[in-house]
Amino acid sequence: MEEPKNTPPTTPFESNKGPKTPFSWNNIRILVLIAYIAAPVSLFYGGVLLSGIGLICAIIALRRVSNAIKRDPEHADSIRRFKSSAWVAIFVTGLAFAFNMVAVAIVLPVVLEAVQTGDLSTLEQLYGQDLSSLSGSTTGSEGSSSKPGSVWG
Repeated sequence: MEEPKNTPPTTPFESNKGPKTPFSWNNIRILVLIAYIAAPVSLFYGGVLLSGIGLICAIIALRRVSNAIKRDPEHADSIRRFKSSAWVAIFVTGLAFAFNMVAVAIVLPVVLEAVQTGDLSTLEQLYGQDLSSLSGSTTGSEGSSSKPGSVWG
């Protein structure tokens, strides 16, 4: 006679769990949610890096959904909802990434020129703010003052 293996007892809550699927629904849902949140936030705060992270998360979610449809055809209808959601996330984060790249392409030459020359007046024109307080231009010990807006004095 064979003895039963030592297994922990099951509670009624554990026995009523539904059938397990071979992929993680939560993982795909979280990746799509990250992509949805990263796209608009990157337009205001994060820039190219955050929109790139959102785009990568959306692409990973789409690949996982495609693999899940192949592995689990009986749940394919419910998985397809995640697929359409992942495609929308790819579109939105791709659009945010493109907008951020255009903004970098427009602003980067001006910023590099300001850093090389030490003259913040070009940034003042770009942003419309008085940046001379950041330049640190003060009167020297001999009473001569540096060029206004110059970083290097």
